Amino acid sequence: MPPVTADHTFAAKPTADELIARAKDMLPALRQRVVQTEADRRISADTARALIDAGFFNIVLPRKSGGYGMRHSVLWQVAREIGRGCASTGWILGLIGISPWIVGFFGERTQEEVFSGGNPIVPVMTGGVGRDIRVTRLNEGYELSGTWRYGSGVDLCKWAIVMAPTPSGEAGGRPDLRLFLVRKEELEIDHESWNVLGMRGTGSKTVRVRSVRVPLSRSISWTAAQAGEFPGREVNEDPMYRMPVNALFAMSVVAPIVGAACGALDYTVSLLESRFRQGTGREQRSESFTQIEIGQSAASVEMAFALLVSDSDEMWDVACAGRAFSIADRARYRAHCSLICRTALSAVDRLSALAGGDLIVSGNPLERSFRDLHAMSTHFLMQADVTGEVYGCSLLGLDLPEHARI
Repeated sequence: MPPVTADHTFAAKPTADELIARAKDMLPALRQRVVQTEADRRISADTARALIDAGFFNIVLPRKSGGYGMRHSVLWQVAREIGRGCASTGWILGLIGISPWIVGFFGERTQEEVFSGGNPIVPVMTGGVGRDIRVTRLNEGYELSGTWRYGSGVDLCKWAIVMAPTPSGEAGGRPDLRLFLVRKEELEIDHESWNVLGMRGTGSKTVRVRSVRVPLSRSISWTAAQAGEFPGREVNEDPMYRMPVNALFAMSVVAPIVGAACGALDYTVSLLESRFRQGTGREQRSESFTQIEIGQSAASVEMAFALLVSDSDEMWDVACAGRAFSIADRARYRAHCSLICRTALSAVDRLSALAGGDLIVSGNPLERSFRDLHAMSTHFLMQADVTGEVYGCSLLGLDLPEHARI
């Protein structure tokens, strides 16, 4: 599948409300395509182009590169609407929608090289999903080999980012995690690798890189970037480059999760409008138990998303004010993301119980949402016990565990 390029770009910067309205307008088409999306095991080129043309990948694109430079919470609201129409498409927008922000960590010339092609879709594969990785330092860059799983949206891109541990050069020193920008033609995509229970339409395939030479300009230290040290700081002054990067990554995962939960709620409400109990002949929606479950599930999803937006906007405001983020703040944002995920997942489980036997009919929207939500919640950034432990240690004044990612 060739990379996707934009058919149209909006000349004027839209408002947040206009972007959200565009997302809502896409719902009928997304719902119509969702069965084919699962069958194809990736979102279509038409869907990807529609997302680009709507300006959704410009939301957190740095202003220096012609983007909107908006709050991340705008992207989360758009991803929620897209996710309620198609969870797989929402996943792609949530995770890859922040990739223009990540490209902004690189130097100015590299940003221009990536963004000049009219395709801002840049999948990011972290070190935790890498296998058999080899990195050799050269005079003018690095030689890179390895295999990475879960390349969500890799069919649609022109560039991809892979994370790899790199020898520090110091005796006994810990490897330096680095990001490497590679061209799509330097990737070998295993098109048979994405056979899964949920998230079938995300196209999160396995990719291989064989002895590719990456120039210095297309590699940065992720270890340093997390501490706010990266070449892009010289040109990008947007507040987003002063915010906790690991929290933003976690938010990009949980936003489409809430979107998928909203889609499950939409379908359950429509299902109950015409559902009768076989034993009594009564409308199910007239039962107090059904009303309670619908009301509490809806309130839970709404509360979860409100917390996501609140945390995201708080981070933006703190960055704008030039204040530092405490360890407790960083740990709180991460713990909240895991809690949001669990809350959304629990709500969908309750909705599934209301559907009864209709849930297990393969291919209906609630069955699909059930599979997608349980698959999405396995993402390593959604581990509630891990993030809860880190937040608890920060509150109790204890040293953070080694696995802390804040």
